[in-house]
Formats: sequence, structure tokens, C-alpha cells
Amino acid sequence: MKLRYTKYITVVCVLLLVLAVPMLAHADSPDNPPGDPDVPVDGGLSLLITAGVGYAIKRTRQAKKSAVQSSSTTNNHQL
Repeated sequence: MKLRYTKYITVVCVLLLVLAVPMLAHADSPDNPPGDPDVPVDGGLSLLITAGVGYAIKRTRQAKKSAVQSSSTTNNHQL
């Protein structure tokens, strides 16, 4: 009985997936004009820009810190 119930649930889930995926896979709805893309470019692009700015700030701070350390080391050797 339990095996039969499990097979029934599996068949129902597979049928739901087979029927639901084509409905969700439509690229455009019929009321959209053909030249209007539905691509969310801003979400990922803004994250990439933010990450790039953060990385640039980090590298700049590291470069300044190493320049200060190397100049202070050079000054100590000259004294």
C-alpha cells in the first residue's frame, strides 16, 4: 500500500512539472511589444559596479599603507 501511494505521488509531481514548466517558460507575454525586453540588467550590473568600487578602494588603501610603511622603513635606515 505504501509503495502504491509513493508511486502515485511521484506520478502526480512529474505531471505537474511537465505541465507547469512550459507555462513558466514563456519569454514574453502576448501584451508586450516586440521591442521591449524583459531583462533585469540593473540588478546584476549594480552589484558588479559596487563590488568593483569596493575592490578599488581596498587596493588603494593597501597601496597607500605599503607606501607609508616602505617610506618609514627607508627613513629609519637613513637615520
